Amino acid sequence: MFNVLKKKEETGLVINKQRSGRKRVTSTSEGIFITVISKRKRRFISVDITKIVNINSPIKWSVTTVKRRLQEAGLNDRIATRKSLLDDLFSSEY
Repeated sequence: MFNVLKKKEETGLVINKQRSGRKRVTSTSEGIFITVISKRKRRFISVDITKIVNINSPIKWSVTTVKRRLQEAGLNDRIATRKSLLDDLFSSEY
């Protein structure tokens, strides 16, 4: 409690300062490259994308890093399922 009061007196605020955190191994352009691969190859999961990225990059990426970049871009790591066309369903019945 004393630390909170001391911080309030010194800064006038009680919120914490922003921490720097660990620096990213990947650049912004590499993150864009991952999203482009994911959008072009809709059936690829993050493991497949990681293999493609590691071929071209001197830094070996982990699957977790690829998943994080996809989540930041608003993409989910799900496989699109094949759906039969309605014409195929009706033509097989008759």
